[in-house]
This record gives sequence, C-alpha cells and structure tokens, in this order.
Amino acid sequence: MILKKIIVSVSFSTVLLLVIYYFYPIQKIPTNITIDKIVVLKSKHELLAYSKGQLIVSYKIAIGKNPTGDKVYEGDKRTPEGHYIINDKNPDSGYHKNLGLGVRF
Repeated sequence: MILKKIIVSVSFSTVLLLVIYYFYPIQKIPTNITIDKIVVLKSKHELLAYSKGQLIVSYKIAIGKNPTGDKVYEGDKRTPEGHYIINDKNPDSGYHKNLGLGVRF
C-alpha cells in the first residue's frame, strides 16, 4: 500500500512539473533590441541571440535526429550548419518558432 502511494505521488509530481515547464513563459527579447546574429550550438542544444556583439538571450532548442553534418535536403533530419540569412518566420508551422533560411554565405 505504501509503495502504491509513493508511485502515485511521484507520478503526480512528474506530471505537474511537466505541465509547469510546458507553460512556463520563455524569455522575451525587448522590443528595442535588434538581433543581428544567431549562433546554434548543436552539442548543447542551445541557440544564442546577439545584438551588436552582446549576448541578449539563449534558448534550449531541439535539433534533428541526425544532427551531424550539413543539411542536404528537406526531411534529412539534420540541423543546418554554417552562416545563413534568415529570410522568413512561419507562425503557422508545425514546428515551434520556425525560421526560414535563405542563402548560405
């Protein structure tokens, strides 16, 4: 009986923490700041946003299931590497905070 109570308690606590984490607001960038550089650290699953050389905010990110190497084609499950121009934001994407990448330079 005690084991059952422990299992229920741990399960409830886990679900509660996951719900809180899911709805916890992300850190917003102030409206007067223009982001001019984004760095993705694949090994740390982190995106860093800079303005005029100063780190403004960092985010935990999800990367592709096959993250090693350059992205070759849509659906290859890789995260792009290198320097790109961000040319689009898609608020209706099936992916959270999707950015469109343009020309690689």
